[in-house]
Amino acid sequence: MIAKFTVIIDSREQRSWFFEGITKEVKGVTHKIEVPTMVRGLKTGDYSIDGYEDKICVERKSVQDLIGTITRGRDRFQNELERMQAMDFSAVIVEGTWEKTLKQCFSTTRMNPVSLDSSMTAFMMRFPRTHWMFRPGRFAAMKTAYKIFDIYLRRIVKYG
Repeated sequence: MIAKFTVIIDSREQRSWFFEGITKEVKGVTHKIEVPTMVRGLKTGDYSIDGYEDKICVERKSVQDLIGTITRGRDRFQNELERMQAMDFSAVIVEGTWEKTLKQCFSTTRMNPVSLDSSMTAFMMRFPRTHWMFRPGRFAAMKTAYKIFDIYLRRIVKYG
């Protein structure tokens, strides 16, 4: 099976997902889904759908990147979240669990996990159109991004 859309990967993305290994079960049969991708600059987010770059985006964060963004790169990240508010749908997908994030926050920066939690809550309240998702690893995070794009096109755009 070939996905009915092309995923755009931002040209600045350093450890990009390649959208490989995705499967879909149809009537008890598992099918491998080939997802076309294209690398080019995106104004907002790390991933989008070709032709819908101003409607939907996903920002990928590793646990370490999220911690660094909140502790050192806060202004740039806030600007990104501000742009994401204009989208039909936007998400920050973290490649790790919330528990791992809190634990690593303290061990790498000595930042109190309560402060990180407060910052995350403040971001969610200030930027309510952006959804935050924590997944146990890279593959689960990438698969979630694929599902977001697929559901957006099927339910919102109604491509079939």
